[in-house]
Amino acid sequence: FPPEDVKSASPKGRRSNLQAKTVGMQFKSQLVGLMKKVELTDPHYIRCLKPNDSAKPKTIVRRRMTEQLRYSGVLEAIRVARMGFPVRLDLNLFFKRYRLLLQNQPEIILAWNINHFSSSQIQTACTKFIDLLLSSKNTKSQDRRETSRVIRILHSQNNPPALDFASSDVQVGLSKIFLRKSAHDILEANRAYILSVTATFLQSVIRCHQRRSYYLLFRYAAGYVQRIYRGYKGRERWWKLREDVAADLLTNNIRMLLVQN
Repeated sequence: FPPEDVKSASPKGRRSNLQAKTVGMQFKSQLVGLMKKVELTDPHYIRCLKPNDSAKPKTIVRRRMTEQLRYSGVLEAIRVARMGFPVRLDLNLFFKRYRLLLQNQPEIILAWNINHFSSSQIQTACTKFIDLLLSSKNTKSQDRRETSRVIRILHSQNNPPALDFASSDVQVGLSKIFLRKSAHDILEANRAYILSVTATFLQSVIRCHQRRSYYLLFRYAAGYVQRIYRGYKGRERWWKLREDVAADLLTNNIRMLLVQN
């Protein structure tokens, strides 16, 4: 017979150790695995609404949908969220996203690159940016006598809403900035406006370069054709003149021979 230590190391003994794992331990391990998966993903919760009670396709009963939204608390949750600070952005992301709203501010007053800034410096930069933004409150204060292409494009575009919102709508935290929905909408509208103007300006520059290249190419081609044509006509006149001179010389020589004879 094998010794006792060998018996304890038999498969039957290992099976007993595995059976000692309780249901609570299994649930805990599964829960830990689920939480790890949730942390690696970006979950989105979808609320399903019943479009009609007759289960017909492509049929929406507005009253039924409104009742479901109201009684399920969705409208109330939206109202409460709009009353609070539903938009929360990192300070670094906020500054990089909306710094272009103050293009007239030089680098000395408000920096453009904050990659090398510390957390406290980024927080100070965001606070300064909001103060400058609220102090101006009007991005259309530029002199309309300026005749640059960017200014003309700015005036030709539809004007966004003015940067006029209360300072309490924006709160700066240690690592995030909190915005009310109204303030966030105004910032996004002005940012989209400036990006649209910039894209229009870049497109105009590219189109100008393309058209100028085509114009220079066609002008060179036209000049080349004109040179060839003028050269051909000049040679043609020269040959005609040469033939006239040769004809006169031949006539004179023939007359001279006739007179001599």
